[in-house]
Amino acid sequence: MPAQFRPPSRILISLALAMTPSAVAQAEPAGGADPCSAPQGAIATIRTVSDLGDIHLTDGRIGRLADLDLGADAMPAARWAGHLAAIRQAMSATTVRVVVAPSGRDRWGRDVWRMEPVGGDATSVHRALVKAGLARVWPLQEEESCAASLLGSESEARRGGLGLWGENDARIRLYRGAGGDPCARGPLCYR
Repeated sequence: MPAQFRPPSRILISLALAMTPSAVAQAEPAGGADPCSAPQGAIATIRTVSDLGDIHLTDGRIGRLADLDLGADAMPAARWAGHLAAIRQAMSATTVRVVVAPSGRDRWGRDVWRMEPVGGDATSVHRALVKAGLARVWPLQEEESCAASLLGSESEARRGGLGLWGENDARIRLYRGAGGDPCARGPLCYR
């Protein structure tokens, strides 16, 4: 495993859930609620994460996290296995609350979810993965307030070279709006 790839342990994931006060103020709406959380969601348990990054629940559902990308294209295939192992370690056997995003399903028929661990501090699985560099924001307009709130966490992980951000090929994911302009709509604009 390359020196720059630092897969976090469950303890580091827990520590990553605590955001700095300035990041919370910048990234979350008034009241401090995480827009990626799922407080009213159905309870489920994550069975595993597939080799392609699909999340499999013990009840048989298959899906992915709204507006996130796990970074398979950000690294050589030989290093994807280590990155995926860190994601699996962070997520497998975790009991979560799950809410299906308004978009419902993606073009491959997978559910699109927001998730938060049960019994935690209502910090979403999204935020934990992004802060640890195990996922990056991919603004597909599935949960726009969630995606926008994660940009500060992604920036911190990128500056720290965490997870996929330690890879030379890691890039931010852009929303391509009308005419291919990533700034054609909303706050999800990188220039």
